[in-house]
Amino acid sequence: MKTHAILTGAAFLLGVTGFAQAEQTIASPPVLIAGGSNQVACYVRNVGASAVSVKVQISDETGARVEPIFQNCNDSPLPPGRNCAVLASPPNAFFAACSATAGIAKRLRGTFEVRNSGSIFSAQDLR
Repeated sequence: MKTHAILTGAAFLLGVTGFAQAEQTIASPPVLIAGGSNQVACYVRNVGASAVSVKVQISDETGARVEPIFQNCNDSPLPPGRNCAVLASPPNAFFAACSATAGIAKRLRGTFEVRNSGSIFSAQDLR
């Protein structure tokens, strides 16, 4: 009887924890921006069939979050087939990276760009 109660309790706990889903992240590698007047842009697209809540963040070489000058990714779910963007001007940073976190990251595609005077200087895919 005691063994039956333990097995029942273990099955219950496994059943409850089975519903929890970990967040997944795709990210760019660190990209050289060399400070100054360079701007960075992170674009994320939902290639899935349903809306997905996504959190997009740009970080500097220390891992500190860079405050965006524009973003339309983090406030509401991203509809299927739509893009969102986060733009920033990292002050005094030499490297920056972009990450996008969602419940199912395989629905997301992304690109991180470094711009100088309006031209794309460098671009990396989020993986």
